[in-house]
Amino acid sequence: MKKTQKKVFGLFGLLLVIITTIFAAFMPGPETLASPSMTNSIVVRVIGNRPNVDLIGPAESGSIFVSPNLDFSYNYEETETVIITLEYTDINGITHNFILDTIDTGYSPGSGSLDLNLSEPQYGYGEYILTILGTHESMVPDEDSFSFKYYPITAEAIEDTDSGEVKTILHYDQNNDDIKKITIEVYDENGKLMTSIPEMTVIPPTGEITLPFAKSNVPYGDYTIRVTAYGEDGILYKPYDVSLEYEGIIVPNTGAMLSGLNISQSDFLITGLMVFFLIGVGGLVFIVKGRRSYKK
Repeated sequence: MKKTQKKVFGLFGLLLVIITTIFAAFMPGPETLASPSMTNSIVVRVIGNRPNVDLIGPAESGSIFVSPNLDFSYNYEETETVIITLEYTDINGITHNFILDTIDTGYSPGSGSLDLNLSEPQYGYGEYILTILGTHESMVPDEDSFSFKYYPITAEAIEDTDSGEVKTILHYDQNNDDIKKITIEVYDENGKLMTSIPEMTVIPPTGEITLPFAKSNVPYGDYTIRVTAYGEDGILYKPYDVSLEYEGIIVPNTGAMLSGLNISQSDFLITGLMVFFLIGVGGLVFIVKGRRSYKK
């Protein structure tokens, strides 16, 4: 009986080995599993021995600058020719293209710098894309780009949580003679001009101004502060908008006697609840005493 069991287990083990071997033979190899397609091919990207160019700007790509003087640096390797171009879109949406430099590198690595002055006559306020392109006669070219905007003025809004007023900080080039005046407007969440806060006009070199949100009883909500720079002939460029989620203190109109106390709505609410509580307790005591007197 034991010999029969051993033979059975032996045959079963041999059969299991045969089945496993056949199954493994039909399984896809590691190359096929690594392939992104069903063609059993592997895509391998070779690093090096190809054109490579890098462009480094004064800040993050996509930034807004108010100064016309910008400094860039670049480097390249494995290139035959390096071409630096600038694309400029003005206030009217017209695009202008400029070739700033063409470098015959002779396949030697190198680096350089670029001083860009946007106050030159061919430029102006608008949107820009600076691009560096590296070519090679027998390889795919490589390029790097840096996008940015040049505005006459930008701004930021900071809410004073104690007073509820909003301080608007203006950013612009103090040496920019083009700016003759700056206007500040406030719009509600529906894009309607706020009449409770009149338009303000400031003259350079003013750096900041406080908007009377609390004194004007502006309710809580989302607002847009629009800053516009004007020259002698009108608006220099598109207005710059600052989003503001206003959560300040509302100062109600309390009359001439209380106007200087800066009493808020929360003060009125707490005071009213206290008065209501005292009146309620006093009334309850009066009723209890009245019942006791009636029983006597």
